[in-house]
Amino acid sequence: MPPAEEGSPAPRAASTEQDTLGSFPADPAERLPHGLARLLVQRVRDSDGNQAYVLSGAAGSDGDDDVPPYSTGPQLPPLKISLGRIRPDGAFPTQFYRAVLDWSRRQRPLVRWLNELRARYGDDLHLVVWDDTDYEIPWEMLWLGAEEPGDPPAGSLGALVPVARWTTIRELDRSLLDPPAHCTGEVVGYFDQRMWPDADAFQPFRHERHGDVDTFLASLDGPDRDLGLVYMGCHGTYGKDVDDLTAGLLTWYEMDEPAMTALGGRSTLVCLNVCHSGRLVDNRAGGEDALRGFSELFLRKGATACIATRGEVGETAARALLARLVEHAVRTPGKPLARMLRDFRAGAAAGLPDPLPRTKLGDGAVDREGQRQVLSFLYQFMYVYYGHPLTTLRLAPSAASAPGARHAAGPPGPREDRA
Repeated sequence: MPPAEEGSPAPRAASTEQDTLGSFPADPAERLPHGLARLLVQRVRDSDGNQAYVLSGAAGSDGDDDVPPYSTGPQLPPLKISLGRIRPDGAFPTQFYRAVLDWSRRQRPLVRWLNELRARYGDDLHLVVWDDTDYEIPWEMLWLGAEEPGDPPAGSLGALVPVARWTTIRELDRSLLDPPAHCTGEVVGYFDQRMWPDADAFQPFRHERHGDVDTFLASLDGPDRDLGLVYMGCHGTYGKDVDDLTAGLLTWYEMDEPAMTALGGRSTLVCLNVCHSGRLVDNRAGGEDALRGFSELFLRKGATACIATRGEVGETAARALLARLVEHAVRTPGKPLARMLRDFRAGAAAGLPDPLPRTKLGDGAVDREGQRQVLSFLYQFMYVYYGHPLTTLRLAPSAASAPGARHAAGPPGPREDRA
């Protein structure tokens, strides 16, 4: 994707009026397990009536030396650093990333709190970002600088700490802090024509691939199955309304119609390798105070965890994620999925040019190679994980007597281009 041409201020006085989108009851005294920290992001209005957000954080410990809780007054949302801006007609990758770093420098109290957690818990630290806004803040990209002598090494939050996302889903009656699940069983996948060959990556496991949306949905809406993973590899679209959300040939409403009873009684990971699949929209226009999207949809219907994207991911990054997921299931099934994604992002961060390229070279031409390198980094940070931070994935191996896949439907006819 060639690049195209192209903050948070000091907290204001807090408003007592909360913008109710996504608000939820949370007991601030609730005891969290050792090493688990939770950052709540809630939508409010500041004293001038502007849309804003507030943060509150807490962490658990097994002793009396807990890290103190963290909270802020209202801050204006940094809308310009939504990863949805990374597209052919969007911002230069280097300019976008510099905007993220600029925003990060204004989050010093939050950075200090997170660094204190890192120093206190070390490798035991897992962070849940419970975000009930549609501001699309890329928390995994927050730059944790060394604020104090002795602080842990600097880097992007999502490359240093296993980060799990969550959002309030009122239809769910389970707690995020229930014991972590172990997603075990076979794979069911849907692939559009362009991504159809990617299904071969699942050959080591018992799997069923679909190129027809009806047979795919039927496989999720039948009797309870031993599903460890539901995978989608196809094109996706996004807009500011639920009507604008699509995954492959399906709109959000069409995807929401089936009950997907196969997800209800098992622990299943849903991996949506679909552009924009992790983005949420405010559905007040639909008459409800709720955030809706494809990740929310699958979690609401019973999925234990979900990996999805916060923007328009390139095909190379999409296949890199698939390869990492399969390698993880083969070699390290006992490692939590949140750690797998942390390591995925850490690899991307290690490949980031240092120093960061400028937009243009000395002759005034755009530094397209520099833009490409930073773009690859941004693509891999688009992947987010929803679920318990310690949930794992163990896929059923293909039977020795019948290796390979069950092909429930052949590849689709007309080509769907992936965004």
